[in-house]
Amino acid sequence: MAAENNMAVPSLYFDPSYIVSTHFRLSTSQVPTKCDALMFYGPLVQDGYGCCYNPRQNSINLSMVLVLTDCCLDSNAWRQKTIWLWLLLQPKTKLYQFWTFYLQHLL
Repeated sequence: MAAENNMAVPSLYFDPSYIVSTHFRLSTSQVPTKCDALMFYGPLVQDGYGCCYNPRQNSINLSMVLVLTDCCLDSNAWRQKTIWLWLLLQPKTKLYQFWTFYLQHLL
């Protein structure tokens, strides 16, 4: 609004902590329905993910959207999406093993 009204943009919007705290790389939403539906929506930021899920009695419908741009192909975003999709297709033990390794070595 400030730019539209030829006013100075408040310095808060240029503060690094504000920029980091408002950059949501993962946007998720649970959309429970009784029908076998799948919803999609895009990420909030260019290097992010939009993840929508519909938990059901015996399954879960999941959509994950990543905008593929040059910045994403050169970053970890594409690799992360590939890892998530692979993990979702593996037995439960694989997911458990991954998180155990991740928590012990990467955090």
